[in-house]
Amino acid sequence: MAKTLALISWWKSNRPIGCSNNCCIWRGISCDETNGHVVKLNLRAPWASLLREERKSLVASVLNSCLLQFTYLEHLDLSGNNFQYSPIPQIFGSMKQLRYLNISNSRFNDQGPPWALTVHDVQWISNLSSLQHLGMAGICLGETPSLFQVLNRFPSFLSLHLSQCGLNNSHLSWHPINSSFHGVRHLDLGQNDFPGTVPSMIQNMTSLRFLDLSFNLFITSSIHNSFGNFKNLLHLNIVANAFSGIEKALLLMFGNMCYLRSLDISYNQLPGEQIGKYRNLSRCFGHDLEALNLDYARISGYVPNWLGMLGNLKHVHLSHNQLNGTVPESLGQLSNLETLDLSYDSLEAAICEVHFASLSKLKTLSIGSTGLTIKIKSDWIPPFQLEYIEMESCKFGTQIPQWLQTQSKATTLLLSNASIWGTLPKWMKDMNLNELDLTHSQIKGTLPRFPSNLKLIDLSGNSISGVPPGKDGCSSHAMGHLCWLTWLDLSNNKLSGQLSLALKNCTSLRFLDVGENALSGNVPKWIGDTFGYLRILRLRGNKFNGSIPWQLCQLSTDLRSWILLKTIYKEGYLVALTT
Repeated sequence: MAKTLALISWWKSNRPIGCSNNCCIWRGISCDETNGHVVKLNLRAPWASLLREERKSLVASVLNSCLLQFTYLEHLDLSGNNFQYSPIPQIFGSMKQLRYLNISNSRFNDQGPPWALTVHDVQWISNLSSLQHLGMAGICLGETPSLFQVLNRFPSFLSLHLSQCGLNNSHLSWHPINSSFHGVRHLDLGQNDFPGTVPSMIQNMTSLRFLDLSFNLFITSSIHNSFGNFKNLLHLNIVANAFSGIEKALLLMFGNMCYLRSLDISYNQLPGEQIGKYRNLSRCFGHDLEALNLDYARISGYVPNWLGMLGNLKHVHLSHNQLNGTVPESLGQLSNLETLDLSYDSLEAAICEVHFASLSKLKTLSIGSTGLTIKIKSDWIPPFQLEYIEMESCKFGTQIPQWLQTQSKATTLLLSNASIWGTLPKWMKDMNLNELDLTHSQIKGTLPRFPSNLKLIDLSGNSISGVPPGKDGCSSHAMGHLCWLTWLDLSNNKLSGQLSLALKNCTSLRFLDVGENALSGNVPKWIGDTFGYLRILRLRGNKFNGSIPWQLCQLSTDLRSWILLKTIYKEGYLVALTT
């Protein structure tokens, strides 16, 4: 691709088919309705599917100076594009009408090797006297101690996006700050190098609505002292620091932050601190909170009953903690709940229909590895349509629950080690699953026809005996057309005879494990012809004999080095050893 990509060429190639030369209706351009002046250019890369659509990102070593023609431009977003480590263009400093500038993660550089992405000079920002929104995430500003002195000259900043910029306390230690920072609404300083307590400069930004201090080095025993002034906060993210004092912090947030919508304190170290003992909470808190995340926080005590006062909750994450006791029935009244994650706690007792009574919007249910007993009637009709179901190591003691048949939107079903027995039901083929895990259960019988969307099947550690013949008398289509399947683990079952032709439909396989069964005969030649993407093949613990088919030797070098070169003959059987 050419080193310089003119913006005008990009617009022409992306404007609507049949469009005139009126650039105001081109993609990414907005104009003033009164005078027709271009006021907004949104050329950010498509983040939602960046891996698939990287070809649509701008690639340029020089930013075309034609931007200076847009003398009324107020909004410029170039985030996520590839400017090939070129210096930040000085023309930005001439665009004095800009109120919004976002060059986050655009591979701009100043000096040094490309991997440093270091910027030393930010004085050009001083010329943008109208600037209210600045995004420079992913650009190393660690060697620009004057950054905030420059930003302090602006009269009315509203948002700063400075995550992954290599910032530390030295950037915030100067005084005083002017009133412009007191009016900031959105501050993102995540993934930097701030140690110790929250700087007073941040604590005094009392107009904040959104604050992200995640993945830093903050260490404090007083969350409530650090954030006590933020009565207007809507979103607080302090993930992956070393904050503590959660008990007082919750009281503060419940009592003072009446507008808080999301609170994320996950991946902090709060050993032994409890959250379940509070009874009388501020009513204002319950009206707005939508997301609460305390994953990996090492908290203990009970799952709090007060969660059922919080009627707007959509997402509750309390996994990987030391919570014990029962699951409160009040959770079943959270009619707006979409995500419930209680996995990897030490819960006990039973969970039944009442825990889901009003959860009609629930999409993600994760209660695995908790020790919970599932006591739900076989004819129960759930009020929800789940997309993600994770109930590993729960105690079912039944066949695969019939109510799962109603979950037509479910893409993930994880029920390993859940004391489930019986055969795989025929209705499973009508589900929309991408992942199916029923390992270490008591499943017996033959393999059914599976949903065609499946990418992962793990049925290891069961008593499955084989594949039934298809309608034409053979087994080539008995499992279905699994053309997307990349992972298949049938190890530790009771498969016998030759390797089934049903696997020939699984042409995308990268991992195949049929070890520890009773398969016999020759290793099929069609494996090498069919599985061109195979990386791991595990055959050990069977009764294969004969020589290794030459077709297997045509597979990738990775497969030969990891599998075939570790193959030996022992007692007349071919044994594939893997590490």
